[in-house]
Amino acid sequence: MKLLKNIESFLKKKDIDIELEISKPLPKSEVDKFFDKFYPKVHLSIKSFYIENCNGFSLYWEHGNDCGNMEFDSLTDIQEGYAEFQEYVAFIINNAYENCIEDQYKNQANDILERMKNWSPLRYEGNGDSIILDLKTGEILFNFHDWFDGFGTLKKNNGIFISKSITEYLDNWSNYCFVEPKNLIDDLIFENKKISFNDLNFNKEFKIEK
Repeated sequence: MKLLKNIESFLKKKDIDIELEISKPLPKSEVDKFFDKFYPKVHLSIKSFYIENCNGFSLYWEHGNDCGNMEFDSLTDIQEGYAEFQEYVAFIINNAYENCIEDQYKNQANDILERMKNWSPLRYEGNGDSIILDLKTGEILFNFHDWFDGFGTLKKNNGIFISKSITEYLDNWSNYCFVEPKNLIDDLIFENKKISFNDLNFNKEFKIEK
């Protein structure tokens, strides 16, 4: 993938070693077969990523107090993550729904839960929040792990927009060599009302000028 090679080249100029593993892209027939069995409604942009780019990759580097880390899921990882995430959705529906969500907000919560039935996690934060892939729309979103707790008082939304596709998400973050954000991503959301890949939130020392 070009964006990974760009990071490798950029960091090499700074004498920073990088650990990088990239799985080969998959044949279209294999990807089609996989999703026909697992998730037939999958967005075409997701299929295209695995056919045109790779079947997942891992990247890690560190320099002083900074580090970059991205482990992007293979198709198998997506399927396993989806199954695990849907157990969490079922827990909300069966155990937390009545006690945590105020009556006047139940319709709004139902809409969120219906959307969450299409989600698979890509990356977890230290507090349990996660960056997720919406298999139906192809979008990358942010999931608050406790969004339903006091819904209507403490939280009123979930599934904050990050990027319209896998490619856009990786392009934006790779521009900063996948360096960790200066704060947890939920803090970035509360401050900016959206996630922005900019010098305010990421160390510009590792920004690749394009």
